[in-house]
Amino acid sequence: MTISSTPVITSGGTAVYTVAAASDTLPAVVGGAANTGNWCSSEVTITMAGTGTGNTTGNWAPLGHASSGVTLAGLTSGGYNTSWSDAVAAYTTASDTLAVSSNHGIVSTTGSLFDATATAYDQYGRGIAAQTTTFNVGGSGAITATTGTNGQAVYTFVSCTANGAVDVITTKAGAETMSAQAVSTPSATAEGTTIYCASAAADGAFGNVAEIREVFTVTMDTDGGATDLGGSTKFSYNGGAVSGTAATFDDDAAGMGTAMDTTTLANNMIECTATANSGDAGTKVSTCTGAAGTGDLATITCTTADLTGTGTETCTIAVTTAGRDGVTSHFVDHDAGDNSLIGKRIITGMQGCGATEGCTSAAVTTYIKYLYGESNAVYQTIPTASGTGGSGATQAEFVAEIAAAAQADCEIYGSIRNGALTTGVDAFGLGFRNDGTTECS
Repeated sequence: MTISSTPVITSGGTAVYTVAAASDTLPAVVGGAANTGNWCSSEVTITMAGTGTGNTTGNWAPLGHASSGVTLAGLTSGGYNTSWSDAVAAYTTASDTLAVSSNHGIVSTTGSLFDATATAYDQYGRGIAAQTTTFNVGGSGAITATTGTNGQAVYTFVSCTANGAVDVITTKAGAETMSAQAVSTPSATAEGTTIYCASAAADGAFGNVAEIREVFTVTMDTDGGATDLGGSTKFSYNGGAVSGTAATFDDDAAGMGTAMDTTTLANNMIECTATANSGDAGTKVSTCTGAAGTGDLATITCTTADLTGTGTETCTIAVTTAGRDGVTSHFVDHDAGDNSLIGKRIITGMQGCGATEGCTSAAVTTYIKYLYGESNAVYQTIPTASGTGGSGATQAEFVAEIAAAAQADCEIYGSIRNGALTTGVDAFGLGFRNDGTTECS
């Protein structure tokens, strides 16, 4: 064992000491077998020459423990340990890592450049060259690349020409030597390998919105006080073809539902009650309600050609409860570098369908980038146990909470007011998770 002491002068606030490998005292072949097990170990400790770290001059502090002085007599272990062996460097299976240069970008017609970097390591934790992997971006195999001397293979690509989430992974389907790397999502401590292609936030409020299911009445009538209404009607949704099955003037709930189902709507998007007299037998009314997830329904019309009666027959659709699409606004990721956060807005509703058959409710996801750093912005968080935060939270409290909010279902809400005729004051808040009670921190 050799003990040496070497003074090191800092440069730019950093002191560098190189540990040289020991020479191999054994031959390459021992007893007819390759010698790969000759190990040496070196421990480095530091004696501070001043009190810049808070330690007393002359005290020993193992590297990594600079916050507490340790006397030489009390130093039994610790420090920075290095070791080496004669074993030839070899790729270690499943040692790989995958990273992207940025996990978000603003949508544009030309998109933006991103780098995906896969790194392979040897048994010593160093990057190793000549290893192969296949990059897969957004579900499509891109290229097979080989690691350089630093162990890295880099694929540069264009993304964010459209709004959405783009998963970056590596695969091992054939002769690739590196292990496959699955997609990872952002957390409080990692950027992940999903790229969120977001649109810049527009002026207006944002946040969760509860769905309101639309309610309307269908009224069939023969005027002039006549009571001999008969015949049937057919429906059309959002300008689409009329229903293949008619609803009679005195139909039951099943018959009314079938007539709605045979429009361009998918089955069970609208359910109706049986028709009932309104005033007299010359007027029949059915009340219809959109199914869960349909929200704001488009225009519905009904025909009169097949209604009969003494007077002039009419069929009227009247909305009694206006529908509203449901919206969720979830926090996705935070970037302290440009004071921004990514939100995931999901609008569930009919999305304007109806021109063709099979119109059904659907959820449309849009990623939005919000900038929160303006000096006059206001913030709201869920108050902590100590009472800090809540309404009137500071930007620092808001940032601290979103930095820890790694859950995918935390509500982000507020308003953007940047227009010339607005207040110019943005507002941001972080709410609860989907259960309505669990804090997002």
